[in-house]
Amino acid sequence: MAEASEAPVVLYIEDSYQTRKVVTEELRARGYVVEAVGTAAKGMEALGRLEPDAILSDYLMPGMTGIEFFTELRKNEKFVNIPVVFLTSHIERNAMLRALQMGAEMYLHERTDPGARRRRPQSPQGSFADAADFDRDGRQPARIFSGRPAAND
Repeated sequence: MAEASEAPVVLYIEDSYQTRKVVTEELRARGYVVEAVGTAAKGMEALGRLEPDAILSDYLMPGMTGIEFFTELRKNEKFVNIPVVFLTSHIERNAMLRALQMGAEMYLHERTDPGARRRRPQSPQGSFADAADFDRDGRQPARIFSGRPAAND
């Protein structure tokens, strides 16, 4: 994990190349060091060589899903305290509740509107996705990783 003077390290797992590219650029612009991979299996491999301060993961991916990755992650004592945030277009209520009940820090809805690419992921007003943008304690997040500010915050 990053020391106090170092930038926080984020492992980002997302199967969509375009989404991965945009979110990675945004996180780096905010001062995070980002290791971005396209599958949960590659995320598991990355954990063998880095110690992230947080993990940002898609929920639905081919092969191992985000929730399957999270389940495997929590089996390893070394990784039980790493905060995991789901950033996904999948807004099915049971999936959100399952992730939060398992201990995910947040379950955030990603906008898929191409006009929103340069903005931080957020919920469209008035949709069910608003309910997904809460952490497991019912607080609305101020930023993606509220527990550890980025260097530019």
